[in-house]
Amino acid sequence: MQTNELLKLTLDVYEEECQYLKEVTINGKEAWGKFSVPTTVYAVKGRKYHLNAVEVLIVYEQIMYVTLANIFVNGLEKLRQIPLDVFFPTIVDEKILIANSNVRCSKQVDHNEFTGIFKITRIINKKEGYWVNTLLNINSGAQVAEVKLYVDLKNQEF
Repeated sequence: MQTNELLKLTLDVYEEECQYLKEVTINGKEAWGKFSVPTTVYAVKGRKYHLNAVEVLIVYEQIMYVTLANIFVNGLEKLRQIPLDVFFPTIVDEKILIANSNVRCSKQVDHNEFTGIFKITRIINKKEGYWVNTLLNINSGAQVAEVKLYVDLKNQEF
């Protein structure tokens, strides 16, 4: 399945004002994304706004979901192939769990337009799923999210 189609399916689960990933290019276990977070509900009214840790995690989710969809739906990286109608919504909604996350915001990022590079740094195949170590680097290290995921595939028939 094509990247643009997977991006649309990924963003469809978010309210329109929370569809931050505007463009994505995926190459195996890496993805480059262009983002925009035009408004926020997480800033103090009347103060200048910049990208914050909560939105970094939402941005992370969007690029992570589309990258994992590309890998699983297309049967890449020697992982179990998951049918599109199972990945969306079942796997996305119920089976991708954040086991651990670390978000570092060392510099302000202009929320209107920024880029991020998402990488899967390690995949551990377990009998009933996958442990996946990931990294999202926004604007060359200005903000970084290191996240360990568990993709729970027990009791999944496909």
